Amino acid sequence: MLAAAFIQNTMVLAQVPTSEEFYESAVRLYEQKSYLGAIGQLDLAILDSREQRYFKLRGDCFLETGRYESALADYNYALRKEVSDSTMFLNRAVCKINLEMFDDALMDIHKYLEKHPKSDKAFYYLAALEYLSWNYKGALDYLDIATSINDDMAEAHYLMGAVYGEQGKLDQALEHYGIAYEINPEFHRCMLNAAVLKLENGDAEAAADILEALKFESHDFGQELYYYLGEARLALHDKDGACSEWQTAAAIGDSESALNYDVVCLGAKGEKANKKQRLTRVTF
Repeated sequence: MLAAAFIQNTMVLAQVPTSEEFYESAVRLYEQKSYLGAIGQLDLAILDSREQRYFKLRGDCFLETGRYESALADYNYALRKEVSDSTMFLNRAVCKINLEMFDDALMDIHKYLEKHPKSDKAFYYLAALEYLSWNYKGALDYLDIATSINDDMAEAHYLMGAVYGEQGKLDQALEHYGIAYEINPEFHRCMLNAAVLKLENGDAEAAADILEALKFESHDFGQELYYYLGEARLALHDKDGACSEWQTAAAIGDSESALNYDVVCLGAKGEKANKKQRLTRVTF
């Protein structure tokens, strides 16, 4: 009996995965975009061994899930050991941009450029820093470099659209939103921004057509979509249509649409909400 128990316990111990097996599992999960599962496997790997590769990959997973502080901590640890993978500098810069650590991000981008002087992504992130610092000319200069390296970079054309939109240059903004959307037909926010630009410039009918088409696409901007569609309907003197769109937006949490519905549609006392300030969402 004792011998059998010993053999059974030995078999159980032998079945426990090694840190490297946990890491290999995490790599597979990362490639499948199962980032939370990969993080769980890497947590187990790191309990046994503090390999740089484990922290780097966990940082990548945190970055993909928007956990920038956690990603930054992992990249910092990995880079203290050695610089075996310079992409960590660029990834760490992305974390710092999102955490508004702009000066530190700039240094990391330049460290990355030392090894990769023709990186479209590096120049794109330099443009992002200029955009976030309200230096639109600087942003466009870097975006010109990024697109000269890779003209199929949808994010660069999208950011160009955002910059031109902020400058009130409608034609150029619409052109680059269109290019970005042609490159990546899943980049639906390009068309949302194009519709809002058209609405702001008095073409409510064209804006409504774009926004109506976006109802049937998969995206994460339902509140904005129905709010602006309500504005477009109202501009076209379709009060009932506007009320229907605002009611939909209010039901999914849009407070401005709820106020507009109460005041314009139900006749409640008060004033219609001020038109939303157009905020071109740029994620890095």
